[in-house]
Amino acid sequence: MAKKKKLRRKDFEASAELFKMDKKVLDNIFKRMKKALPKWHTFIEISFLPEEMKQAYHEMLDKKAGQIGMM
Repeated sequence: MAKKKKLRRKDFEASAELFKMDKKVLDNIFKRMKKALPKWHTFIEISFLPEEMKQAYHEMLDKKAGQIGMM
């Protein structure tokens, strides 16, 4: 199986269906992930990374969150 880089929400939904997960369970997982986004940004800010790497991580986090419909 090839490694997939651009996962979308529909990919998670397909996996949840495959494993017979209730849609509400998946929705709750996405809600919890969305609620955690600001904390992830805070962790990046308080890290010891150089500023340019912090910026890159912020951008990557926002991009990936947008790909799976959390933004």
